[in-house]
Amino acid sequence: MKEYYDFLGLENKYNINDIILTSSKNREILLGGKFYYPIIETNINNKVIISCSPRYFENLKKYLKNIEHKDILEKFASKYLDKYEIKIMYRLAKDSEESKINCENVILIDESQKDFFYNIVKKEKNEKYKEEKWKEFNKIKAPYGINYGVIKDEKIVSLGYVSNVINNMANIVIQTEESYRNNGLASKVVEKISRKCLKRKLIPTYWVSKENIISQKVAKNDGFKFLAKEKAIFIN
Repeated sequence: MKEYYDFLGLENKYNINDIILTSSKNREILLGGKFYYPIIETNINNKVIISCSPRYFENLKKYLKNIEHKDILEKFASKYLDKYEIKIMYRLAKDSEESKINCENVILIDESQKDFFYNIVKKEKNEKYKEEKWKEFNKIKAPYGINYGVIKDEKIVSLGYVSNVINNMANIVIQTEESYRNNGLASKVVEKISRKCLKRKLIPTYWVSKENIISQKVAKNDGFKFLAKEKAIFIN
């Protein structure tokens, strides 16, 4: 997929010790306004590809000349970074509205649902805290306006939105209250968001950790297909 290659920054690639290293400003973009992932390692056609933020490029370039292929990110991070987390992630994407999931009762989450949003915030939190959470949510979703959810029992029990669009790939985030899971709500919300993305000529993309089997199942049920396995360094 060309968009994925552009996402990795393959237009600026260097072959070092049989590893393709790319420098991409995409690695500087905050995901959901909370954290960023400055280095990603993946494999395309049996070729190791490392996409990194420009700030780490020179150090990685020097480092790769004298290192074995095994555990590259772990070794580099332990040498150059202080606080970080390394996760194995799966990236999935959808290119058509092939799913027949019923999106009934999935609605746009806007100002009129503010009180329902407040009701999902912990009861012991005060109004100021709830307002801050609402503003935080609006700041993330504002650039794209693709945010849907399901309301039950006077609160939003499943909430999804597009957190970022990079190289036409729209990253979908989904959250469902634990007591309402396994009822197909997340699948409905993700499907609604996917349809909206496709109508805007965006590629619905789902980035999920290897351990999150339930979330992977949601994506696959909605017709998402495996795009890549990635090892990513996260910095909060």
